[in-house]
Amino acid sequence: MKFSAKNIALTLSAAALVAASFNVAAKDDKQAQLKNLAMYQSVAGEPVKSFTHMLRTNVSWQPLGDSNLLYHTTPSKAFLLKLDQSCMDMDFAQAVTISGGNTVHVNTDRVRVMGPTNPGGLDCKITEIRPVDVKAYRALKKSQNK
Repeated sequence: MKFSAKNIALTLSAAALVAASFNVAAKDDKQAQLKNLAMYQSVAGEPVKSFTHMLRTNVSWQPLGDSNLLYHTTPSKAFLLKLDQSCMDMDFAQAVTISGGNTVHVNTDRVRVMGPTNPGGLDCKITEIRPVDVKAYRALKKSQNK
């Protein structure tokens, strides 16, 4: 296969387009996360020192920027967790765990994010816990989608 200057230029142009499209998608995801963060903050209660949940329940999480996480303990119960640092790979995490066992405490427990660049996990201390009014969030989201 011959590599002419034209072929190399076309290949580099295509690679730049692909990279740009990933960058736009990532920026859109971050903007959506920040919009969701603002909505969750608007329906979150005052900060609490801890929360309790059953370890065997199926929990889910949603990254909201680099240092905030929505942690669902049940479909109708969620907590907005503020972290002490930017947790890399939260968007691409294969797993998120919390160190606190059944009871999770502010300034003691940590979120561990296990992603592609840190398979062993990156620990981020929980600096704030706010209970989220999930029903109010769903109503707010529904009203904005009209």
